[in-house]
Amino acid sequence: MDDRLLTVEDWLRRHGADSPILVVAPHGGRRTRPVRRSDGVNDLHTAEIAEEIAERLGARALINHSLDRNEADLNRISDLCEKAPEFLAALREHVETVPGGRALALFVHGWNMTLPCCDIGVGLKRHKNKLFGRYPTVSREFFDAALPALERAFTERGLTAELGMRYPGIGADNVMQLFSGRHHDHRHEDVRVLAGLAVAGRVEAVQLELGIPLRWRGPRRRETIDAIVEAITGIDLQMRGPRALWKLPAANKTVAGNAVVEAGYGLQAALAQPGIGLFAGVEATGKTSMAVRICLVREDGTMLLFVAESSWDGSAGCYQTNGLSWRVGDDGAWRARFAGPMVAYPTHDAYEDLETGLADSTLAEAAVELDAYEDNELPPPFRRLRYKLVWRGAQGVPDGDLSGSCVAVCERGGRRGSAVQRPPTGAGSDSARIFFTVGRAPEAVGDALIDSDGCVHSGRGAGTRVTARVPVWRPMPGGVLTRFTFGTLRSADGERMAVYDRLEVFTAAPKRPT
Repeated sequence: MDDRLLTVEDWLRRHGADSPILVVAPHGGRRTRPVRRSDGVNDLHTAEIAEEIAERLGARALINHSLDRNEADLNRISDLCEKAPEFLAALREHVETVPGGRALALFVHGWNMTLPCCDIGVGLKRHKNKLFGRYPTVSREFFDAALPALERAFTERGLTAELGMRYPGIGADNVMQLFSGRHHDHRHEDVRVLAGLAVAGRVEAVQLELGIPLRWRGPRRRETIDAIVEAITGIDLQMRGPRALWKLPAANKTVAGNAVVEAGYGLQAALAQPGIGLFAGVEATGKTSMAVRICLVREDGTMLLFVAESSWDGSAGCYQTNGLSWRVGDDGAWRARFAGPMVAYPTHDAYEDLETGLADSTLAEAAVELDAYEDNELPPPFRRLRYKLVWRGAQGVPDGDLSGSCVAVCERGGRRGSAVQRPPTGAGSDSARIFFTVGRAPEAVGDALIDSDGCVHSGRGAGTRVTARVPVWRPMPGGVLTRFTFGTLRSADGERMAVYDRLEVFTAAPKRPT
């Protein structure tokens, strides 16, 4: 694309071409300063993916190759007006100067879920084949042509594309809403002009949120770029006249809802050979949404993770998304099946600085079978677990092929077990829950103390040492932070193994853990 290079600024790379298509990577930069708890994660690999899509389409491009989204978020209209007016002006310039009269702005983003899925954002949501959203960023004619083309192109390659599953581009400050017409009376001239151009039918805008497996180097990334290029190439961008009103119900009133309709399912187990902790869970996060995770924590410091957010049809005890099925049978058994990519992290501390952790990660291909069922010889919350775990191809993580039976901790509640429902232990507390699942009879130890060296101080667990520790930070309303830590322990003689979890709540930013 060097022959079309117009200007190179400190963080923004522009490419010019005689094309109505503009490919944009708003979050292609990287954070260079130390992490803060409130930081967002830059969309890794989207700059180079956007470059390749633009090259393949012969399109124009606006590529943020270095600006940290935490310094200026190019996906926020307010930040564009105040911190990056040159980016906003470039968007306006493209639409105004498109040959043929109608432009297409294609925004490439990253979705940090382990789904081989593209979430399509055009200001709309879809539920039970009905559309919702007052401010679409495309015309109906474009939508009816482009959405089936994108979905078909992904499906034919064994991938998926869904409309507005997590990031529909609906928020008033979202950059996609520059192209809906809603900001016709905005204080900033470039915003007002873009709104008018949208109403006049001069521009269509589509946001593509690419899951981790679609962005990391490999065959899925190549197939993703092929799918986008194929779908966009076949779309007619000739001028059609002013954009007609859609007259749809508002998405936030019709589809949204945070009411949890049933308690989630959480499973933890220590596998005796070769010292692996298994943590899995699924839960409804709303009336039409779900979240799932499967994590394998190894004593060598590495871990494998599948985590996903997806739509849910509301069937109690029945959860399904790309490659995963979790069902509760009539016999009460929990049965989980998964086949697909998992993120392989070289360290248990990946979530201390998620952007760095993701940048250092690779992908593994995995297959998981879990069957947890009640056993009259085991007291609650313990169950018998049959498992089969296979993974291949991750850099720095030896291939695995494990099967067997063990004792597991099975609880109803959030995806981090019932610990999230306990009263907060408070900053500085070492209180944890421990579940011995390997060795002598299964045993639960509540409110155990684990010191900074990973040694357990508790009557029945004394002398046990932490062999894997995974801390996860979550911001909460009101400026509160939680740190949920989970992992495995092993007794000094090596005969007993346990899983543990610990929840801390902080009202102020704590020091980085040692």
